[in-house]
Amino acid sequence: MKKTLSILLLCLPYVLPAQTANQPEKSVRSFELGEVVVTAANPADSLSAVYADDMANYNRTTVGEALNMLPGIHLANIGARNESVVYLRGFNLRQTPVFIDGVPVYVPYDGYVDMGRFTTFDLAKRRA
Repeated sequence: MKKTLSILLLCLPYVLPAQTANQPEKSVRSFELGEVVVTAANPADSLSAVYADDMANYNRTTVGEALNMLPGIHLANIGARNESVVYLRGFNLRQTPVFIDGVPVYVPYDGYVDMGRFTTFDLAKRRA
């Protein structure tokens, strides 16, 4: 036991400098990526809206049914509660947040917001 302890004590001065030599420098270097700006030839092509008269003409009573009129939107019913969910270009409601008056809406149970629970009664986007 004494022989092992003495060998460890003799090796200790060689081990400590080796551990401190591999540590990175204290100075922090940063890299700035820059800004990426994406523009469209015609910005009006990328905007879509559902207007109040369209919702009334096509009898769309829930937000999910109204959103289903837009391109890139798919309406489905999932889960044990048969919730109406919307897929926005392949992304479900976990990746696409829903806001009501700036407040995010979420369900702690499974994260899916039932779009069939929200009615179009108080939606009123008018054509310009």
